[in-house]
Amino acid sequence: QLAVYLGGYPSEIGLGPVTLAGFTLPRDLPVSLPSQVVQRRPDIQAAQAQLHAATAQVGVATAALLPQITLGAFAGPQALTYQDMFKGSNETWGVSFGLLQPIFHGGSLRAQKRGAEAGVDQALADYRQTVLVAFANVSDALNALRFDAQTMQAQLESEQAAASARQEDLRARIESIGFEATTVTFDTYTRLKNRLEKITLKPLPEEIKEIRAVKTAVEIAKIETAADIASRALVSTLARVRVGMTEREIAADLDFAMIQCGAEAVAFPTIVASGKSSAWPHARPGLRKIQAGDVMMIDCGAVFEGYHSDETCTFVIGRADSKQKDVYQVVKEAHDGALKAIRAGISCHEIDRIARSCIEEHGFGESFSHGTGHGVGLDVHEFPRIAATSKNILEAGMVVTVEPGVYIPDLWGIRIEDLVLVKEGGPAVLSKIPKKFKVLEI
Repeated sequence: QLAVYLGGYPSEIGLGPVTLAGFTLPRDLPVSLPSQVVQRRPDIQAAQAQLHAATAQVGVATAALLPQITLGAFAGPQALTYQDMFKGSNETWGVSFGLLQPIFHGGSLRAQKRGAEAGVDQALADYRQTVLVAFANVSDALNALRFDAQTMQAQLESEQAAASARQEDLRARIESIGFEATTVTFDTYTRLKNRLEKITLKPLPEEIKEIRAVKTAVEIAKIETAADIASRALVSTLARVRVGMTEREIAADLDFAMIQCGAEAVAFPTIVASGKSSAWPHARPGLRKIQAGDVMMIDCGAVFEGYHSDETCTFVIGRADSKQKDVYQVVKEAHDGALKAIRAGISCHEIDRIARSCIEEHGFGESFSHGTGHGVGLDVHEFPRIAATSKNILEAGMVVTVEPGVYIPDLWGIRIEDLVLVKEGGPAVLSKIPKKFKVLEI
């Protein structure tokens, strides 16, 4: 219809696909339409052609009433015999003139003229009517748009007024609002306090932690994606590790690999600790160069759409001695036992007891200096805490780490950590790298 209003075919408008969501009414509607646009309509152009044809018929009828004048001329040779025909002295020429005037035609010629003039009047009236209808159509369309715009504006104002009323009603009924004290800054608290003068702001440290601890399916998917990114990045970095590289070089390579694999950031400062440095649970990468026979512990995590991952792998460079293998198996046994016990309804201190008692039975109890795990989500360390003093109970939907370790001062340390989803019937491991003892042949 818009194409017809503009005097063209629908294929000539070139609007492309139009979606309702992308359609908006103009802020200011025109009160008139240029006559050049209306003149392009096919119905007006047809009416114009009919008017021109009727005017031409009047001219034809008028010409039939006038005298018809003819004027002619000729030139050529003249001779009595065929042989004399082409002699130059035999040329001749002549001129003719004629005048023909209708005298009596039974009045048909004048009647034809009057009929042609009546046809002009009819064509002119049709043209005038067509133009008026065209402007009326455009006027109706503009009025309809104006009415729709006014209706939409009224609806918007009504919805805004209703929303404002609901907000005021809700604000009048709310007496207090809880907030996460460990996250909200003092500046944010002050601004909220000034805006919510009649509402009490109440810190809720434990309640919000417990709400955040149980993840939705969407949150779990994001954490699993973060874990997959970190695992893939670590595999790619291990392929580039060489004897003589520093811990910082390996950490930088891993951080960059996580970004390349899709992380928006690293979950925490990546730990790459080798040799004696690995005996510190939270060592920072240094300038020490890795050597054959080193224990190398890597603790890393990625962030995907705000959600974190956490995984620790320990390797031996080049060759491993029997003590490294034995201690690794002790930590692996503690890790596997705790992992197997995870399910909804079990206490966090029981998970810690399973891992810790295994390490103690092998004589390394004093070398396990931290808790067995923690929650992971929007922060890399969240509720619950898996430790000997924890009173928390695991619930389905929580995401926690299982990370026992043995750290022998002035020698090396070994930690094995997996990221685990708590389910009703048992655990689901989200981290991807197998935790079997591995020697990096580099």
